[in-house]
Amino acid sequence: MKTRLKAVEALAKGESLEEVAARCGVSKGSLRRWRKKAQAGELEPRRGGRVRGQGQLLDDDACDRIATLALAHPDELMPSLHAKAQAMLDSSFSFSTFVRALRRQGVRVRRPPRAKERTMPETSSATRYGAHHRRVPDGKTALYPSDLTDAEWAIVGPLLYQLLGREPQEIDRRAMYNAMAYVVRSGCAWRSLPREYPRWNTVYVTFKRWTEKGVLVAVHDALVAMWRERHGRATKPDKAIIDSQTAKTTEKGALAVMIRPRN
Repeated sequence: MKTRLKAVEALAKGESLEEVAARCGVSKGSLRRWRKKAQAGELEPRRGGRVRGQGQLLDDDACDRIATLALAHPDELMPSLHAKAQAMLDSSFSFSTFVRALRRQGVRVRRPPRAKERTMPETSSATRYGAHHRRVPDGKTALYPSDLTDAEWAIVGPLLYQLLGREPQEIDRRAMYNAMAYVVRSGCAWRSLPREYPRWNTVYVTFKRWTEKGVLVAVHDALVAMWRERHGRATKPDKAIIDSQTAKTTEKGALAVMIRPRN
């Protein structure tokens, strides 16, 4: 008996549209149309009752054997079942024909799992910013993530002493440097410095004085030279790339005004 007649008989016995649609592999709209045609005496099975494949037709016996194969291997994926069905029937038919044959018998099989999200490849380079660099403040020597750790201050502290010498200081240089790093790292205003740091105007005046003396630039250059030497490079690069604009723009300035004379 054909799938349409089976579905109409199941509906006549009182089964719901959802149950019949799930078992037969069709939509509820198709079931309504089939029931309406059956009541009018116009329901006819498909010609031959077969599923068209590549160069041949799959009859009801072949569809039943395919469905039996799928039910015998519930954990098998559809591509693998398709290959086994072709070997069992000793014929070649498309994957869509295989799926339609299963749907005619009301069989649902597992779909292939989705590909996992692509992840960034791991790198062993020591120059990458990793999880071990995201230090957690300890509340003693480092109040915020931008503050220098003891190991970092052991490098920066002697540099500041070498550049500033015995310059009189009322506030600890480490606290002053941490306050400057907080402003640069967070991008906040000087007046928004947390209370754990020195007064903002004192930090700003010190920052301005160190900038005019070139202290911060010298510290940066010294740290870069140390990093390059640690990685087996020369302390200063011997080559550079200068990027400039090559496309010519309009010669008219932005403040130019176009005045059209009146006739």
